[in-house]
Amino acid sequence: MEEFKKTWFQRVWAGLTICTLTLGWIIRKVDAAWAQSRALAVLNDVLGWIVLALTVVLFVLHCVENWQKGKRYFWRKCRRWGGSIFLGTLMAAVLVVMIRLYKAGGVLAMVLPDKEYRLFLFVLFSLGGLLYMIARYKYNHPNKD
Repeated sequence: MEEFKKTWFQRVWAGLTICTLTLGWIIRKVDAAWAQSRALAVLNDVLGWIVLALTVVLFVLHCVENWQKGKRYFWRKCRRWGGSIFLGTLMAAVLVVMIRLYKAGGVLAMVLPDKEYRLFLFVLFSLGGLLYMIARYKYNHPNKD
């Protein structure tokens, strides 16, 4: 697993991630014909799937490495991740409501996000809280199931 910690690998992964984000932004924001071409969309999809697969593999390998260091260490890391996801989602939801309140001119009915976005925030918020609670329990009770 040491080969994934080398600087060349991290730079290539970061470069692919930045390229994917840049292409996605160009496809969404630029109205030119070249930006809306099928070739650029396919390139964006291919890079997106490569980066997603690589990210999942790196995350799993990182979790295995943490587990090998110790069960309590793994659960402490999971507790931190869960708390970060929970807090980050809460801050994002508050930010979205505040931006919509500002754009709506203070009309409260128009402030709440769309139904799909609320569901996404709720699921992410719930997963972060669930991960935090499970990891906290497992960290505090390492010898129980």
